[in-house]
Parts: sequence; C-alpha cells; structure tokens
Amino acid sequence: MIGISLALLLVPLCLIRNIKKFSVFHLLGDLSLVATLCTLAYESIKTLNDNTEFEFNKLKLFNSDWAKLLGMGIASSEGIGLILPIKVIF
Repeated sequence: MIGISLALLLVPLCLIRNIKKFSVFHLLGDLSLVATLCTLAYESIKTLNDNTEFEFNKLKLFNSDWAKLLGMGIASSEGIGLILPIKVIF
C-alpha cells in the first residue's frame, strides 16, 4: 500500500522536465534550514545563560533524537551534493 501511494506521488514528479518548477520547494527547504539554525542558536544561548550546569549523565548516546539528528545530517549533505551541480549548470 505504501509503495503504491509513493509511486502515485513520485512518478508524476519524475515526468517534470523543467527543474525550475521545483524552485518553490527549494525555497521552502532553505527557510526550514534557517528556522532550524535560529532555533538551535536560541536554545543553545538559553542553555548557556542558565546558571545551572549541563548534566552529561542525562545525555544518552542511543535514543531516538540521535537517530533523527544523523538522518537529517545525511539527508542535508546529500541534498547539497545534488543542488550544487544543478546551480553550476544554470
């Protein structure tokens, strides 16, 4: 069921020949990256300004947040490798 729904979504996207039509999605991706960086900076500054000490004992290496972080890092680096050659062409 998931494969059929993905095929129905992705096959029409593969038929688009003008890559400039995806510029709206590229802009949305850039805005989400900026929002993520701003949120990260805000939370970091807020944590540093607290007079409490950060407790490393509560930090677990293998929890669901680390998996999401690694996935987002891999996806963003692959996206950069895809977008840079396209920008060079134009």
